[in-house]
Amino acid sequence: MTQPIEETYQQGFITGYPDGYFHPNQPVSKIEAIVALSKGLNLTTGTSTLSIPTAMQRVVPQKTAQKPIKARIFMSFVFTTLMQPLLISKVPALVVNAVSLNRPASFIITNTYADTNNITQYAVGDVAAATKANIVVSYPNPKVINPNKLATRGEITALVYQTLVSQGKIELIAINLPANRYVIWTPVHQKTLNKYDFIQHFC
Repeated sequence: MTQPIEETYQQGFITGYPDGYFHPNQPVSKIEAIVALSKGLNLTTGTSTLSIPTAMQRVVPQKTAQKPIKARIFMSFVFTTLMQPLLISKVPALVVNAVSLNRPASFIITNTYADTNNITQYAVGDVAAATKANIVVSYPNPKVINPNKLATRGEITALVYQTLVSQGKIELIAINLPANRYVIWTPVHQKTLNKYDFIQHFC
């Protein structure tokens, strides 16, 4: 995932730590995810302020927590994750992106993931929409989404990167890089990508 990390870092969507390392396998705090996703999705209009619960204010600067964001996008995100422990799982992050992209959730996720039954019912439609938009990255097995696994900094970065790709703001991961095989391509997209060998992992 070196390319997504480098490019999203250079464009200011993510930051490293004071020790000079990125720590891609470290779990992501909800505020880190909010900031990264809101930057990547350019949520700057039609906004309202998100107030962080008092319990979280002890560990998160209020000026960071009050970054303007679209209330509708984060409504389910807030109620399903912010009121729980401070780490984020993969499904809420996908829900945020899917709602913000406003794409129809018509893709059948059961044809894509082997562990569909583990996805919380409220998120099925949005995860399907995110999958159809080709913004889902699943490592090490692209057919297993692990929806309740804590998301890492590397995974959130990959999610932001693919969102930017879907919006035409950044280049697709180079086909000769190993990271490319972990992007979940929908059948519609596969017809275009087959001739470039983008979907070797589906064979």
